[in-house]
Amino acid sequence: MNRLEVSKITCIVDVRLSARIEAEADRMGLKATYSERGKQIALKARPSWQPFGRRFRMVDSPADLIRLYVPRSYELAAMARLASAADLFLPGRGSLFAEDVVLVGPPSPLWDEATLCADPLPTWATAIRLELAPYDLVFCIVPRGHGRDLALAMLEMGLGVPIVGYGEGMGLRDQLGLLRITIPQDKELLRFLAPPGDSDFVVDVAVRKGDL
Repeated sequence: MNRLEVSKITCIVDVRLSARIEAEADRMGLKATYSERGKQIALKARPSWQPFGRRFRMVDSPADLIRLYVPRSYELAAMARLASAADLFLPGRGSLFAEDVVLVGPPSPLWDEATLCADPLPTWATAIRLELAPYDLVFCIVPRGHGRDLALAMLEMGLGVPIVGYGEGMGLRDQLGLLRITIPQDKELLRFLAPPGDSDFVVDVAVRKGDL
């Protein structure tokens, strides 16, 4: 079985910016790009003329989660090129992060070597300032519609901005209890990036708030 050590870059961008990311991936010679529809969540201050209720309200906007793979030696340059293509250094436009992964399976071309390395690393790596800091990725799966309280708790405590996608459960949806309540098939996939020192606390909050 073939094993390939690569960097997986995940871009979370407003749907109107997805075309820029995909176009830059094409220019870099990347042959495998995966896109998932989701949403970005944020807190917005209520107008001053609304004296009652929470000070902030939660708002969301459609987003695409775009995943692509590059050689680990090209990770920094690829992230800089993608961030520059979609102006991700501007607030509210999106973000991106990278993970070291191992792909297992039959060999398949993920990029064109000549096109990918056409631009030297220093040119793109110094073109934009990247926050190079380690984070832990906390991944939660909850029934659809149940992720709101969890996302709100994370935002209000400043623990991280949730990235929300959607999925479908494939397990047995047994009927539970005397009321025969069926486990919902539709799921929400919540991802939180947390500093390593805070990740255990984030998991604890997620377990309690999400009834996990």
